[in-house]
Amino acid sequence: MALTKRWAGRVWGTNVGNVFVTLEGEDAALTGTLRINEPSVGIAVYAVQGTFDAPP
Repeated sequence: MALTKRWAGRVWGTNVGNVFVTLEGEDAALTGTLRINEPSVGIAVYAVQGTFDAPP
């Protein structure tokens, strides 16, 4: 099962704002960019990497 390559949404907690993730690669070797836009602070950009194992 392939993981969707673009994600968008909202976060609430210590940080509150919009979140956007873009992923590249296959499930066993994913890389991408995570952006959090917190209105009172600005935009934080993170490089991410990991794997995805689909549930049976």
